[in-house]
Amino acid sequence: LFIFMMSILVLADNYLLMFVGWEGVGLCSYLLIGYYFDTRVAGDAAKKAFIVNRIGDFGFLLGVFLIFQTFGSVSFHEVFTDVVQRFPAPEAGLGVLGAITLLLFLGATGKSAQIPLYVWLPDAMAVVPTIGVLTCLLAALIAITQKDIKKVLAYSTVSQLGYMFLAVGVGAFSAGIFHLYTHAFFKALLFLGSGSVILAVHHEQDMYKMGGLKKYLPVTWITMGAATLAIAGIPPFAGFFSKDEILWQALTSPHGQIIFWLIGTAVAALTAFYMARLMFLTFYGPERFELGHHGHGEQGHSGGHEGAKPVEPSWIIKFPLSVLGILSLVGGLVGLPAWLGPNYFEGFLEPSLEFAYRGPLTQEGQGHASEIGLTVLVVTLAIVAIWVAYRYFLADPTRAKQFAERHPALYQAFWNKFYVDEIYDAVIVHPIGRLSESFLWRGIDDGVIDAAVNGVASLFLNWSRRVRKMQTGYARAYASWILFGVVLIFVYYYIVS
Repeated sequence: LFIFMMSILVLADNYLLMFVGWEGVGLCSYLLIGYYFDTRVAGDAAKKAFIVNRIGDFGFLLGVFLIFQTFGSVSFHEVFTDVVQRFPAPEAGLGVLGAITLLLFLGATGKSAQIPLYVWLPDAMAVVPTIGVLTCLLAALIAITQKDIKKVLAYSTVSQLGYMFLAVGVGAFSAGIFHLYTHAFFKALLFLGSGSVILAVHHEQDMYKMGGLKKYLPVTWITMGAATLAIAGIPPFAGFFSKDEILWQALTSPHGQIIFWLIGTAVAALTAFYMARLMFLTFYGPERFELGHHGHGEQGHSGGHEGAKPVEPSWIIKFPLSVLGILSLVGGLVGLPAWLGPNYFEGFLEPSLEFAYRGPLTQEGQGHASEIGLTVLVVTLAIVAIWVAYRYFLADPTRAKQFAERHPALYQAFWNKFYVDEIYDAVIVHPIGRLSESFLWRGIDDGVIDAAVNGVASLFLNWSRRVRKMQTGYARAYASWILFGVVLIFVYYYIVS
């Protein structure tokens, strides 16, 4: 179902059909997150994802409405053709195109987990890379302290999505899509590899309860190692080529700024650091796992026998890991930088980007020497970050603990994810909850709806208590009522009429 909805999303030729796939993907995400519906945490997480996506989808839908009102069509080809004819020059201030862009961008921020800064209203080409670069920085800082192996990868995904937004924001559309393409290989491998690890250690996800798994899970170790080098941007692995292109365009594009490059480079180093930390805690050092703990008998682990060693899953799991490992190594060779060779990926996307910015992305005067120099600098920083992770989490693990003790506020900020969830709860969730309880529940539900229903019931109850006294069971009383009725009829016909 997920693949079907995603296919509709990416193959649609108009905004309306695209929205159908868009909503379908959101529904599938909700169903996937809440798969273990009998656990409260899964249900809460699913509802949270659904609500956040609905906020973004509301903006997307308003953007589609505004597109139809402006252009009389929702077809990509008709809208893109008409916009060139009707808006030959950039708008002054926030015009209709800016409003459409921001509304669609609100939808994209919800779908791609970007920082919700849609209230900013400067030039759209400044908003998008700003949100992207801040998202990748925030998520990378959070990832460096997480203990759950899947949470590290989840925040890593958010960070890499920020890289893609950075690329699109500076006009490097093909570079953003190229990073999406390479990211698919190494991130799918990392998530599947983490699943292999979790099975081997009996559903344990805390990396501080792993260690020394290299000798037990050789295929998982070597393939996840390839994915780690790819996401860290180490050549010649796939992530190096796409990340290098994004950083270069963030600096040299007409829409780029040095601050984008600086933060992007810092995030590249942080990425190498937290991924090396994941590998060192999981596969190296002393064995910290509990043997035979929580066995369930699945393929690939101990089957619940006390004292059983971790066992790598079968080739049903190892085969896709191996394929993705190879693609993480060679997948980026289709998009070489200009100083190495042709970029086939960019050429492949050129027809799809015919309505995009057509001018030269790189400013005149930028030669290969400066690009090579910056590339060497970024790669060197990534290698240094891996070395620092080695020093702190493998050579002398007490260093990390000492650093956390020396900087408790900083560590707690990272560990608690900058208190974003707490801020949301304090500013949005709890106030709305209290408003709902006091106004909607007690005010509207109790005071209006229940009062109306109960009031009608009380009215008829009290009226029936009085009327029922007419039914006495005495014939003379009934005769009196009949006589009273006859008198009323005579009065009506002879006096009123």
